[in-house]
Amino acid sequence: MTNDTPPSFAPTDRADVREYVRQVTDYDDTELGVADLDGQIDIAEMVVYNRTSSDAFYHDVGLGQALVFTTAILAKVSMENYSVTRWNIGDQYIDAGSDGATDQQIQQWNEMVRQGITNSNETPSGPRNTASYIG
Repeated sequence: MTNDTPPSFAPTDRADVREYVRQVTDYDDTELGVADLDGQIDIAEMVVYNRTSSDAFYHDVGLGQALVFTTAILAKVSMENYSVTRWNIGDQYIDAGSDGATDQQIQQWNEMVRQGITNSNETPSGPRNTASYIG
């Protein structure tokens, strides 16, 4: 896209992120207040920034998508007190404390985060050289 203006469906500010998160989680403002949701957005911005080294959440469609679904995951975990304990025994996994429907939903949202980061114009592709001693 050569135009710098994001499409109308892309989140362009916190209000858009709040609206999308409320749509995907079904939490209204009586269940998840604005201040609490803003706190989740703050954390999600930090997480997405740390994964991408970009803060273009409100200018890049992919990063906006990653921000929305990272926030949704944080909100769901916070509201449902969701916790998964997984043990690996050989080639078998044992899950405790998880709910199949919630687990599936979080996996789907996590895939949306990965897709957003992968499709972002701000995210470098390929391996990153972060060591100064490697040429």
